[in-house]
Amino acid sequence: MKQRAIEIIFKRKFLILLPLVIIVPLTVAIALRPKAKQWQVFSVVWVDQYKDLYQDERLGNTPGPTQAQILNSLIHTRTFANTVLAQTSLAPQLATPAGELETISRFWRSVVALPNDNSFITVIITMPNPDQAYEVMQSLLSNYSAFLQDRSEAQSRVALSFYGDARTKAESAVAKSRRDLADYLAAHPELIARGVDGSSPVTARDPNYARLLLQVSNDEANFTTLQHRYDDLASAAAAGREGQPFAFSVIDQPERPIAPVPQRKLQLLTLPVAGLVLAAIISATIAVTLILTNRAILGTYDVQFMLSVPILAEIPELRRRRWLWQRTSRHAVRQRLAEPAYPAA
Repeated sequence: MKQRAIEIIFKRKFLILLPLVIIVPLTVAIALRPKAKQWQVFSVVWVDQYKDLYQDERLGNTPGPTQAQILNSLIHTRTFANTVLAQTSLAPQLATPAGELETISRFWRSVVALPNDNSFITVIITMPNPDQAYEVMQSLLSNYSAFLQDRSEAQSRVALSFYGDARTKAESAVAKSRRDLADYLAAHPELIARGVDGSSPVTARDPNYARLLLQVSNDEANFTTLQHRYDDLASAAAAGREGQPFAFSVIDQPERPIAPVPQRKLQLLTLPVAGLVLAAIISATIAVTLILTNRAILGTYDVQFMLSVPILAEIPELRRRRWLWQRTSRHAVRQRLAEPAYPAA
């Protein structure tokens, strides 16, 4: 089997080596082609949130990874990308649909936010123009900070509006229940008149009075709860507005890059090595396929293995070598014909 596999590989060597001949030079050429210089701007941001606003269980106590994920998701939205790019020198390219799509796609590929730990994130922008990278970084930080502030204020307004309306309704309910109780007492003055038998409470003697009194108590308790909740939200909103600068504060301000991003030699070898491995896998797959699917009789060993009969003689291959510099002289064929048969009779 080993001899047969070697012979099949030798006969099909050009087909087996074809992936190596094509893929490896192609990957080397791609790796060595000149690449545009890339300029990189980074900024480190300290993120935090006001303690009383930690009511959303999805946030947990990891503002750094949370803010990085939110920023990365927000970057890949068309609205936010348009807002950021509109404040840079790339704004004229947003005038046409094709230019807008290309500019936004390039912006999505150029920006990334990485969490350093629970409190810090690093924003990195890589672009072929250093001035554009610096402008986009400044616009990104300012717009994201404004976005956080606007969203926090919008949430506070919605919550205050909701609890404010509920408090107003509760206050109206308290006033109505008190008015109903006063009207009932005015219609039944004997319930609070002096000289009335006090051996049993009034609520026990008059179920309607007990019901109205319970309604007043429940409405007052509901109003008190909503009032406290409204006051807490108002305090939290005020504290959040005051603490908003600390929720997204830039520690390392972005600076214009003075040198392009250096290209490492190891990165140049990555693509050729990957191409070599891929070509080797394809070549090995082709070789194994040829060996397993070839059913031709290639020599005496195939006949002996398949038929289990002895071989008396073998006709030698008379074809001369195909390469011009490896031609065999005519008398070499005669010498081969004169050789004894294999195996010997």
